[in-house]
Amino acid sequence: MISVTDKIIKKLDKAPLWILVVPLEALFLVYYILLGKNVYFDINDILDESLFNYVLHGKYMFSGVSQYPEMLTGVPVSGMSISSPIFVPLYHFFPVFTAFMIQFALTAAIAYLGMYACVRKLTDSSIISVLAGAALMWLPWNPIYGLSQAGLPVIIFAFLLLADEKKFSLKSIVPYALVILYTLGAHLVWIGFVPAGALILVAIIFLVKKRPDSLPFYAGIIIFFLSYILVNLDLVKDFFVNTGFISHRTETIVSGEGFNTCFGIFLWGNVYARTLHHYLIIPIVALLVLYTLMLTVFNGKWFKDNGELREKILKLYIPGIGLFILNILIALIYGICESDAVTAWRNSQSGILKFFQLNRIYWIYFASWYIDAALIFMMPVRFHSEIKRKPGITGRWPLMLCWLFIALISLPTAWNIRQNGNWILNKSQYKNDCHVGLMSWNDFYAEGLMEDIKEYIGEDQSTYRVASLGISPAVSLEAGFYTIDGYSNNYSLEYKHAFRKVIEKELEKSTYLKSYYDTWGNRCYVFTADAPSDNGSKYQEFTYRDLQVNTDAMKELGCEYIISAAQIEDPDSLSLTFCDTFERDDSFYRLWLYKLED
Repeated sequence: MISVTDKIIKKLDKAPLWILVVPLEALFLVYYILLGKNVYFDINDILDESLFNYVLHGKYMFSGVSQYPEMLTGVPVSGMSISSPIFVPLYHFFPVFTAFMIQFALTAAIAYLGMYACVRKLTDSSIISVLAGAALMWLPWNPIYGLSQAGLPVIIFAFLLLADEKKFSLKSIVPYALVILYTLGAHLVWIGFVPAGALILVAIIFLVKKRPDSLPFYAGIIIFFLSYILVNLDLVKDFFVNTGFISHRTETIVSGEGFNTCFGIFLWGNVYARTLHHYLIIPIVALLVLYTLMLTVFNGKWFKDNGELREKILKLYIPGIGLFILNILIALIYGICESDAVTAWRNSQSGILKFFQLNRIYWIYFASWYIDAALIFMMPVRFHSEIKRKPGITGRWPLMLCWLFIALISLPTAWNIRQNGNWILNKSQYKNDCHVGLMSWNDFYAEGLMEDIKEYIGEDQSTYRVASLGISPAVSLEAGFYTIDGYSNNYSLEYKHAFRKVIEKELEKSTYLKSYYDTWGNRCYVFTADAPSDNGSKYQEFTYRDLQVNTDAMKELGCEYIISAAQIEDPDSLSLTFCDTFERDDSFYRLWLYKLED
């Protein structure tokens, strides 16, 4: 006799709970919306560099330009790569903040829906799909990467659908659309190579097995690669065609952190992909060991006269243990890529063999650990709710008890995600009236101050260039200034050398900065050895007392003004004229404007 509670849970488990994306999204975004531009996002990789790439692509959308003039006296389009071309139109039609917040909200919704659909397809359970989808939505993935981190379940679900298709039909439109969505939303070099490699492997297996009914699947693979080629034409051109300049990357020296980093990646992820999965590992391993024994050594005891249930468990166990092994392999690949031997080999190569970052494969942990957990956690639910045994620890359980058990082993991860994501930081920011020490969008970009400086100069911003001192060049760029400094992953070596003359004496003061610029150089900043940070607050008591920058070299690059986050002592010695100081009551910075003397 099935209890009323079990009937309700069974009905709920078959319900279309994807619709919960609406309340979950509302709860997820509430503090971001309430805070407006006082919202907090990571500065590194988002506000200080990659966001402006979208701004430039949006500004010059369909223009056909080969260079963007705003930065580094003209930076190649390929040097301002973006992860998600699908979001570029937002930056063409909306203000930057609005465009970014729409991108953030859409990515969160796609993360939930993609994971929900993928897990629902694999487990046939709406409840576990909601848990996995909500986890991915709330994880601290980087919104600037679009679907590169949060969107992998989308492409998995698309090809799961195509694997079931025996012939072309109208239903095929959905997975093909999802394939295109993913290729428009996830960067090929950063993470797209992972599904690309997996699809090639699956295609080879299908060909060897001579599956004649896989044409829709093959068509999906063709669409996948064609779409990526079209989206990445600039990258393809750079690979096959002479770009006309020698890239600064030719001087890059690849560094590694050693093979032992594989253990940290497996257990914790890392700062560039905070997957927060470590509390899942013990229950996953425990359940895998338990069900491995039940399916092998004690198979006769547990599944005698329960062949149908055994097949149901195997449908969860096989992909579950497969994903767990994959997670181990990913960590090993990461460790190998970071090893001294591989690092030395890469530095002896050139081109793609040197710069391709295979170690980024660990980004799939956002999907693989949580899909794996969903599969493994469903095994006790399936087993104890369907086994033909008397109620007890090893027998049949009420469904409510099954799901309470899943909730219990999931709770540490859920709490970990809550406590270590940006949501809790923005909740604290809102509850404490923005007085928690977080640097908000408003603080970082200082739009009011930059507008004051723009009005003070009073000239068309395209007719002069500025440099930033003690403050990220992204601040000036977002305000519409043209700069001699900035961040780019592919600009000319000639410009790197010309800019080095500006900071040469400062680099000599710091072994770290010298190595950082000379062996990498993506950040073409006015580095100084004495500055306390790149984002100097007005509350820091700091003055540039021994600043040694080459203002003649600045002028050769077209620079006319320096926007500084601290006062420069004796500007006359550097051929600088002090213009004015800019500050507002609520501003994070106090900015000094200097003009380079003719």
